[in-house]
Amino acid sequence: MSDQISHSLVTALRRVPLFSEVDDRALLQLVGAACNFRWRAGSVVFEQGTEAEALFVVLSGGVRILEVRDGREVEIASAGPGQFFGEHSLLLRRTHSKRVVAREDTELMVLSKGQFEKLLAERPALDAQIRQSMEERLRQAERVEPPV
Repeated sequence: MSDQISHSLVTALRRVPLFSEVDDRALLQLVGAACNFRWRAGSVVFEQGTEAEALFVVLSGGVRILEVRDGREVEIASAGPGQFFGEHSLLLRRTHSKRVVAREDTELMVLSKGQFEKLLAERPALDAQIRQSMEERLRQAERVEPPV
């Protein structure tokens, strides 16, 4: 009998670059601690200024990440299948600085703040990878020009 775990969400997470080095048993533990939710197109995932309570991994569909600039809402980024968001506010222990809206019907895996922190504490390499990803996103967001 193979030690390979065959679970659809473990398979989905395996395709997320962030989790590619995490072993199957840890991914199964992660799946067990997470919840999956669906948002309809146009639904708000979270509002700017709300408490950061989870890490979100896009399983299907996609989201728009929005920021208010000069009184206008501007899309500064997006996330699709295999991508994640919400880590910035969690790591910095701040409220969300952006608004996130489902671009289309979207399924997200939602990992609670406590489970996210436990995962990072147990896996320093993953913690470093997430922080590096966050820094890159911040650099990209700074380069986005507001529309004229």
